[in-house]
Amino acid sequence: MDLQSARNLLAYTTNLLAARRVAPRDDFLTDYVAIVAQEDSLTAVEILSQVATVVLAASDTARTALAALVSLLLQHRDQWEAVCGDPALIPGAVSEVLRYEPPVGSIPRFSLEDIDIDGRIIPARRVVSLSTLSAMRDPILYQEPERFDIRRADHPARHLAFGGGVHRCLGESLARVELEEGLAAVTTRLPQMVLTGATPRVSGHSGARKVSAMTVGWP
Repeated sequence: MDLQSARNLLAYTTNLLAARRVAPRDDFLTDYVAIVAQEDSLTAVEILSQVATVVLAASDTARTALAALVSLLLQHRDQWEAVCGDPALIPGAVSEVLRYEPPVGSIPRFSLEDIDIDGRIIPARRVVSLSTLSAMRDPILYQEPERFDIRRADHPARHLAFGGGVHRCLGESLARVELEEGLAAVTTRLPQMVLTGATPRVSGHSGARKVSAMTVGWP
C-alpha cells in the first residue's frame, strides 16, 4: 500500500468511527465504539488502528479467496451445482477453499528462544515463516488432503487459515460473511456460469497471495 492509499484508508476509518458516535446503527462498528468508550483502555490511535486493520485484512484476502472459491467450484462442476441447489453447503465450500487455496501463504512469527523440532534447532531471535499451505495439506490432519471437497468433515474447529493464539486474525468473522454472501449471490443469480478462459492460478507462498485473471460466461 502506498502512502496516499494509507492516508485514504485512515481518513475513511476516522469518518466511519465519527459517524457511528454521532448516529449509532445496529452493526458491529457501533457496538465496538460503545465498548471501547465504556472500557476506556485504548488510545485514539489504537482504536483507529484496530478498525483500519479489520477493514484492510478483510479486503485483499477476501477478494483472492472469493475468486479462488468460484474458480474451484466451476472446475468441480458437480460441487458447483450442489451449492447452487443447496445454500446450506456454502459455509463448507468457504472452509474448503480457505484450506485448499488459502489467501495467505504463510504467517510470520519470532522465536524468543531456541526451539527444538525433531532434532532441528530454530535459533532464538529469528523470524520464522509458518506455511499455511503446508499445514492445510497435512495428511495427519486431513484425509486425502489433495482432494477438493466442500463436504469435508475434518476441518478443525478453529480454521488454520486465520492463524492462532493471540495473533489470530481479527477479520475472521467478517471474511467468512463476505465470502458466504458473495458466493450466495453468484450462485443464485448465475447458476449456469462456466469458465471460458484459462484456469485461474493462485500464486505466492509468503504473506497475501494473488489470483490470476478469470474469464467466465453464461448462456
